[in-house]
Amino acid sequence: MKRNILIFAALALTLLLSVSCNREYKYEPTTYATLYTTSFSFDETVGEVKVPVLLNNPTGKEVQIAIKLIPDSAEKDIDYELTSPENGILKFSGDTDSLAVVIGINSFEGTFTGGKSFSMEISSLTDGVSVGNISTAKFSIKDLDHPLTFLMGTWTGTLIDVFEGYEIPTELTISEDTEDPTYKNVVVEGLDPMNGDFAEAIIGTYNSETKEIVFAAKQTLVTPPEGYEVGLLMGWNETFSELNKDMIMIYKEADKTLTITNPYGAWLESTGFAPNQAGFYSLYKNKAVFSKQ
Repeated sequence: MKRNILIFAALALTLLLSVSCNREYKYEPTTYATLYTTSFSFDETVGEVKVPVLLNNPTGKEVQIAIKLIPDSAEKDIDYELTSPENGILKFSGDTDSLAVVIGINSFEGTFTGGKSFSMEISSLTDGVSVGNISTAKFSIKDLDHPLTFLMGTWTGTLIDVFEGYEIPTELTISEDTEDPTYKNVVVEGLDPMNGDFAEAIIGTYNSETKEIVFAAKQTLVTPPEGYEVGLLMGWNETFSELNKDMIMIYKEADKTLTITNPYGAWLESTGFAPNQAGFYSLYKNKAVFSKQ
């Protein structure tokens, strides 16, 4: 009896496996629309921006995708406008898998208005069609009339090392601080030429009344060697009697030069590995003059 039961069970399992092997699985890909990135950045003079909207797995049937532009600091019909599609609806047909939204950008070149931004959102108007993970994107318009444009660019001069008296030909690169909403800050690279690739860019704040760029002390100026925690920007007064000063650079409008007014350098903070080794890693004399190239 037991033998007959085992034989029957084996036959049933064989039949089940046979049915399973003969079963066909059909993959049904999803149809959805998506953007390919979440952000766009461009100059105010770009004219127009073309934004691809992608359709995954077009089925040959018409798919309608709604386009919505959302103002932020940029204003609709003043800073930007939807050029195409005029009615705000993209229509995919046949095997089309990509269509462009065209956004016109109005330029205010010659007038400083500040950076502007707005967003775009897509949604589906067609049953059975969804929207992918990237359904919104932010657009940033860069104002080319930054009030500190006169400072931006390459400046050359000569620094003098305090320890050995070496003259060091130096090139400074000054650029916009893109994260500064006040338009008073600049990013400066090259202030520590002795450390080359280990030197960091630092932030300076321009005072339009005094014509000074002030670099706050204790910013990271140098990537430290092993055993040290950080290399900080530190300034002295002219007599080297007072540490922890901000480093100051003055813009002279008459001859278009920058002059460093006080000694400065990279002060290394030590870790437990070198508890008594804090001190200057580099130090430069004051009154270095830089001219714009």
